[in-house]
Amino acid sequence: MADKKAYVAIPGNGPTPSGKVNFNCVFEVDDKGKYSLMLVFKKSQSDEPAFKNMVAALNEAAREEFDVPNGYRDPVKGNALKNPFKTSDHYDYIGEDEVAVRLKSKFKPQVLDADGETYLEDDTDFYSGCLARATYSATAYDVDGNRGVQLQLNNLQKTGAGKRFSNRKKAHEEFGAVEQDESLQDMPGESGEAVAASKVDEDGDVAF
Repeated sequence: MADKKAYVAIPGNGPTPSGKVNFNCVFEVDDKGKYSLMLVFKKSQSDEPAFKNMVAALNEAAREEFDVPNGYRDPVKGNALKNPFKTSDHYDYIGEDEVAVRLKSKFKPQVLDADGETYLEDDTDFYSGCLARATYSATAYDVDGNRGVQLQLNNLQKTGAGKRFSNRKKAHEEFGAVEQDESLQDMPGESGEAVAASKVDEDGDVAF
């Protein structure tokens, strides 16, 4: 089935368990032009019905498209089907007790707050590090010999706050208290207004 991309949507998919959001690109597309995110779960959550439903949906999509009796875990033509689950064996930012799943879509998802009524419009409130769950469709694909199953992102709901993933420090972490230096207040020079005025050229543009 070269050059074919098949999507087999399995009904009744979602929501996922509540997981930690990472690589949040649900308000603007990622570098591949898709809306996407990763949800990180504890491995212990794999016993939850919502997690088992994800696996069942992916298996059903694999069976429908590739006719493999046991789903995506079966080798196909000597190769295992690709799937969206990742562990610490794949990425070092995933803990040994964690399992992650990536969801993506070409359509922008709606993001609902925990109250079930408020829609979130930017990463001020929905960010990498918060908790969320997602609805999805399980799909199978076959592109130039690349065979696998994936989860297509439908919509999201924030389920809790969490520590924001960011390398940016807060101001109080970078600065301490200082004594005011009054010696600089008497430095000779033009006033701020005079300096600003002197930098405006004859065309009314600021010259730098």
